[in-house]
Amino acid sequence: MPSRPPREKTRAGLILVLVLLVFYGPMLLSGHFLFTGVIQDITNIYGFYPWDEFSGQELARGHFPLWNPYNALGLPHLANMQSAPLFPLQWLKYLLGFWTAADLVLLIRLWLAGFFAFLFARQALRSSESAALLSGLAFMLCGYFTRYLYMSHLNVETLLPLTLFIFHRLAQRPGFSLSLSAGLAVFLLVAGGFPEATLYALSLVVSYYLFEILRRRKFRPGLVALGLSLGLGLFLSAAQWLPFAEYLAHAWTYHDPAAGVRHRDLAYAVSLILPWFFGDNALSTLVPFLIPALGLVPFVLALRAALALPRLGPRPLFFFAVALFSAGIAYGLPPFHLLGHLYPFSVTYNDKYAAPILALAVALLAGRGLDRVLQEKNPRLSLAAGALILVWAVANLVAALLNGFYPFFGFGAQSSMIQAAALLAAAALALALGRRGLMPPGAVSAAFLVITAWGLFQDFRGNRPVFEDDRIFQLKAINFLDQSGTYRVTGEEDLFFPNLLLPQRVADLRAYDPLYPKSYVTYMCALNGLSPEQARQHYDQHMLFQIEKDRWTSPLLDVANVVGVALENEIGSEPLAQRLIEEGIEIGPFAGWMRHLPMSLGRTSRQAVLHHAPDLLEAGLGQAQGRTIRFLIGAPGAEEPGTGASPASNPRRGIWAGMTLGPGFRPLYWRYLDPVRDNNRGRWIMAETEPIFDQQPLPRSTALGMSSGRMELAASRLRLLALPGPLGPSESNLLAWSGLRLYHPQVNWPGFERTAEDFDLVALYVNHQAKDRAFLVMGSAVLPGDTPAEQARNFAMLADEVPDLFSSQVLLTQKIEFPWPKTVPEDLKQLPSRMLISEYTPDRVKLYCQSPRPAFLVLSDQYFPGWKAAIGGKETRIYPGHLALRALPVPAGETEITFFYQPWSFRIGLWMLLASGLALLVVRLGRRRDGDDS
Repeated sequence: MPSRPPREKTRAGLILVLVLLVFYGPMLLSGHFLFTGVIQDITNIYGFYPWDEFSGQELARGHFPLWNPYNALGLPHLANMQSAPLFPLQWLKYLLGFWTAADLVLLIRLWLAGFFAFLFARQALRSSESAALLSGLAFMLCGYFTRYLYMSHLNVETLLPLTLFIFHRLAQRPGFSLSLSAGLAVFLLVAGGFPEATLYALSLVVSYYLFEILRRRKFRPGLVALGLSLGLGLFLSAAQWLPFAEYLAHAWTYHDPAAGVRHRDLAYAVSLILPWFFGDNALSTLVPFLIPALGLVPFVLALRAALALPRLGPRPLFFFAVALFSAGIAYGLPPFHLLGHLYPFSVTYNDKYAAPILALAVALLAGRGLDRVLQEKNPRLSLAAGALILVWAVANLVAALLNGFYPFFGFGAQSSMIQAAALLAAAALALALGRRGLMPPGAVSAAFLVITAWGLFQDFRGNRPVFEDDRIFQLKAINFLDQSGTYRVTGEEDLFFPNLLLPQRVADLRAYDPLYPKSYVTYMCALNGLSPEQARQHYDQHMLFQIEKDRWTSPLLDVANVVGVALENEIGSEPLAQRLIEEGIEIGPFAGWMRHLPMSLGRTSRQAVLHHAPDLLEAGLGQAQGRTIRFLIGAPGAEEPGTGASPASNPRRGIWAGMTLGPGFRPLYWRYLDPVRDNNRGRWIMAETEPIFDQQPLPRSTALGMSSGRMELAASRLRLLALPGPLGPSESNLLAWSGLRLYHPQVNWPGFERTAEDFDLVALYVNHQAKDRAFLVMGSAVLPGDTPAEQARNFAMLADEVPDLFSSQVLLTQKIEFPWPKTVPEDLKQLPSRMLISEYTPDRVKLYCQSPRPAFLVLSDQYFPGWKAAIGGKETRIYPGHLALRALPVPAGETEITFFYQPWSFRIGLWMLLASGLALLVVRLGRRRDGDDS
């Protein structure tokens, strides 16, 4: 088929740019970043931002970002895939700066998705210009891309049309030049940084290509071209996937064993056309677990194409099969669900990663459907398609109402049913006017494009992001202890997220990552007193490996060089929030609404118990004698949590906060909060009260605006009250309680000292018992056990029962022959033990060691393949010490020791990339010399 005129491509490209500006322009002008607008998954804040910043920092100093020493005990960085430092669009962030390029990259990805969907529909499916543009719009603005706008798997999924376009041309004319282009496309799919998305993208592209060469009877040359393309792509991307493969062999992943057979509920499939039927994403707990919308009008047009499928040709038939297959996988329909039992699909969340394939197939079919609508003489099939969709929507509405759904959920946010009917009516009207000659064909096509875009915009509006800028920027002011020295910090729950400290190069024992070294997981389980079998349950509760509240004094914390500890409240305090959630009784018209989630007030985000007014929460307090209740109180009155709505659009005029203690329920705390009238009240307010002996009257504290008092109560019940203010509607009043604690002043942890440099409301402690990052021990022992699992259990037992063991010995997994002489000259025996880290960078650690006799150097960093050590320039083997750390036998006397990271996988992958790139250049120059400039 001849290439399309440049003017047509330019016109389509400009229209797509304009549409993106209409959709995303208001957010860009709001003072927020698109990148920080969290809709469902907060990995953009907790993962991609710190990874990208760290990658840029390492490249700026002339090093590949291979290793991250600042999270966990150290982690492979490039090998986690999602950091994606080899993906070309990432380079914009490194060159221009993250915040300059972040939103630009997101919009470029969407534009590429729409533009190449247009080109592919135009060339492969022979859609008209307007129909191909509709396909581009439908794919670019599909609900999946809106929901996961900032996720790295869109690096791959937005390139699906581009890769299909290139492989389509290769199938038409198998040859060397197009094979090179296809190889570059495969490189992009792998370098994009998401194995599951790459798996689905390559599966679709290869399936389409095989379909085409079989249909064209070019099987042998086609297979040769395919092999060349895939081989070239894998060679070019080897520096990315080879380290990933090496890491995967030694890694623990959060994917559960049943990931492949997980699927979405077919009963809620109406979300494909009415995404907010069950409420918007800010309020409905169901919406995040539904397949994102495909767009009502594109779905109707795709159905119209399906009703005339035999007459559309083999390619639309192929994409109809793709749509059925991907929907069958996502919803677990037989026999498609069997794919979830086959590796690697068995370890992939197929219900999620099949969704963009479904969206693309529907978008392409929608373009062909529009052509059929505009060309048909009898609109019977078009009206039937619209009627079927309308009947489906109405049936869901009736079922919802019969099953006791509130009308809000029945009709959905923003009147979804009414909008759906209006869109279908507008499409029918445009079609009728065209048939009567009252609208020219071009105007009818334009009307369908506008109606499609309007419907997609209504779907788009329901994705109200929560802008998390403050989570990033408030952490930039944190100064943990004295920044000199090499040590780790850690924190309690959500006070600060570990990866957010990565750009500041502050090391945290915790990590948020797609993969973890198995030995790190074992170490954290032992630290927490958990068996390795309990690792997944712990991870699912915290989304990382957090230190449990009763394990802060474990010797493994000291061995891991954890010097700084941040707690939500002082040592000796007992949290009450979980008790309220698990045991509490909620009374009032909003009973059952209570939430426990992060809440931002005054630019500070904290985990809080939220409830409506009027409402009462009641729970047992236990023994109150000798304790103080401390808490933070706030009213999110200036905006709806997570919406960014202004006071004018969502008025609140104050709320009463109260706390009482039973059995007489005497008042402990009362406060009127009105953030709309007084900005000083639109923040967290710290307060405390003491429910102890003595029946003195309750004195008033004007400074805090609270009541505090004493009473004769030992066993008590606590009530938290929320009452609406005098001027506002009760349904819009919310009250937030954060940091609810019972404080025991007599409880202390040995070695922990509170610092005066607390930031905000967090309690910072220095752990004086923490080991240095590198330290010497004179003895060693082999962990008992014949298997790694037995050794892990024994290691955890020793940590609890013989804590002093870790100060004098290193526990090894195998018996070793000490490589240095055991006899020591007398002059060396008088030397004091010393250890000095002279250089510490992500891929290199240099130390000066002085020991009076042969010993083990323990470096509290992750033992992992690829790390090597040299003593006095001679390479020496590293052993796993304490299961996860680096243990190195050192001789008596003074030595200089260097640890360096050189993974074989990256070295081989880099040579493969360079060799294939050089070969491409040589072949290209040779073909130009021969006169072939294709």
